[in-house]
Amino acid sequence: MTEEDKVDLSPLDPARDPARWDTLVRGVASRALAAHRARNTLAFQIAAWGRPVLAAAASLAIVSWALAWSSDSGEMRTSADTTQPAAYQLAGWAATGKLPETPQMMSALGGSND
Repeated sequence: MTEEDKVDLSPLDPARDPARWDTLVRGVASRALAAHRARNTLAFQIAAWGRPVLAAAASLAIVSWALAWSSDSGEMRTSADTTQPAAYQLAGWAATGKLPETPQMMSALGGSND
């Protein structure tokens, strides 16, 4: 390679025009600082943490639902039956033909007539 084949890269030298180079550096620095300030706001932090917190809450809900579903016991069924609305309890009693105990019937029909 000879001297004539070499490419002259001196026009790309930023030190050639110090005022222009300083303006360019200040512009980049000011944009970076503005972006950094925007990331430190409360709204940005809430948005940044929103997805991971939502994913953790959904995972926790799925795990707790799976655990509750897998531990199927008679005690849980009776407590769920007593918390059903009265219409569902009455329909269930009518469909099965079984009469409940008196306190259950009074609780379903009257609520506070225990």
